[in-house]
Amino acid sequence: MKIEKIIIEDYKILKNLQLDFTDKEGKPLDIIVLAGINGTGKTSILEYLRNHFFKNSNTISHKGSRNIEIFYTDNKHFLFLPKNNKQKQFRQPIKKQSENIIIEFIDYLIYEKKINPDKAYQKINYILQHIFKKFNLKFQFSDRDRNKNIWFTNEQKKKIQLNELSDGEQELIEKGFTLYLSNIKNGLILIDEPDSSLHPIWQKYLLEIYRNFAKENNTQIILATHSPHIVASAEAEEVFLLYSNAETKKIEVSNLVKLGKFSKGRDINSVLSDIFGVSKRDEKYKEKINKLYDYIEDENLEKATKLLRELTKLWGENDREIVRANMYYEDLMD
Repeated sequence: MKIEKIIIEDYKILKNLQLDFTDKEGKPLDIIVLAGINGTGKTSILEYLRNHFFKNSNTISHKGSRNIEIFYTDNKHFLFLPKNNKQKQFRQPIKKQSENIIIEFIDYLIYEKKINPDKAYQKINYILQHIFKKFNLKFQFSDRDRNKNIWFTNEQKKKIQLNELSDGEQELIEKGFTLYLSNIKNGLILIDEPDSSLHPIWQKYLLEIYRNFAKENNTQIILATHSPHIVASAEAEEVFLLYSNAETKKIEVSNLVKLGKFSKGRDINSVLSDIFGVSKRDEKYKEKINKLYDYIEDENLEKATKLLRELTKLWGENDREIVRANMYYEDLMD
């Protein structure tokens, strides 16, 4: 099952929003990237789909290291992966997450599928090479010792532990295995800000993992992001830009192709300025802006008011972000 069009009449800050997820031939896209700055409703679209599209389904929460939900309805499978930063205080270190998901799968193969350990380890390697087939991996899975420590071998055939891989490699393993173990076929996957805890140099690989999975499993993946690195890895027809119309003060959405904009292969500064319409700002204050938009989107009036006053005092009423935030804030007050 793949979504072709969505019409959202009234949900949070989204009013009469129409999204067409078909390509130029009228076929539904495999990958959809909902892009835009914080507060433009990316997460709200995913929540709308989760809450309304899946409302009659049976829900099973994954028991592994991540808070994910798998839905079943009419023999269709759906997967929802929420934003990492909303549960940051509850998350384990990335090494532990990657380790747990591999251990969990090995136990499943050995104790439930009755596969001997050597063949289970071969299966792990097959999955790694399959998920990252275009990445030229510099390591292979080796085995698990009696203390359940996970071991790999590097290019020099030296055995190394999982924590000797880079954080980016560990997180890509965790994200890739999460998809593979979900066993979602002919279904729909919703992912909210998969890049939030991943270093920018690794973010560009995420879309390749998702695209491979979607193609091989006839599955549609819709992800929300404000990462210029992910947008720069996507085809223009896959990117849907959410923005606020200055005249109507409503959130609108347009495909990059219709906007005459380009994405794949562009440098990050160009993506930030031309697509997102923002310039670089000190990380400390960029985080405050993101929090402000999160408060507005979550309709947290008290916190939004307090932070907006603080930032207005710092930058003045004519600052571009203050003007934009005030527009969203006024819509919240209506």
